[in-house]
This record gives sequence, structure tokens and C-alpha cells, in this order.
Amino acid sequence: MEVRGTMADDATFALLQEIRDLEKQHLELLRTSVANQQQSLANQQQSLTVQQGVVERQKLALARSKRLWIFVLGRMFVLFFLGLFPIFSRLMLGH
Repeated sequence: MEVRGTMADDATFALLQEIRDLEKQHLELLRTSVANQQQSLANQQQSLTVQQGVVERQKLALARSKRLWIFVLGRMFVLFFLGLFPIFSRLMLGH
């Protein structure tokens, strides 16, 4: 009877070891998965930071562009007015 008990105990022990090993593997996979998710979140955060920087630079470029167009159009208006000024002055002065 003792032989059967020992064989059953050995089988039970081997099964428990296999369960323990599988649980260790599962835990390691979970740790790896969590680490990968954390890295993914860090990468996404970095990407968002870069995108925000790009958006800010685009806003600045657009603002500069608007100011430049206003300056150019203003100068064109002044030049146009100065070009027409002699005509208006002759008409008004009657020359």
C-alpha cells in the first residue's frame, strides 16, 4: 500500500510543480504585458507632446504669415494711393 501512496504522492507533487511553473510563466507574461503597455503609454505621451509642439509652431507660422500679408497688402495700398495721388491732386486743384 505504501508504494501506491508514494506513486500518488509523486504524481501529485509533479502536478503541483507543473501548476507552479505554469503560474510563474503566466505571471512573467503578465509582467511583460504590463511593461509593454507602460512603454506604449510613454510613447503615446511623447508623441502627443511632439504633436503639441508642432501645432504651436504651426500657429506661430500662421500668425507670422498673417502679419506679413497685412504688411504687404498695406504697402501695396500705399503705393497704389501714391500712384493715384498726382491724378487726384490735379483733379482737385484744377490743373
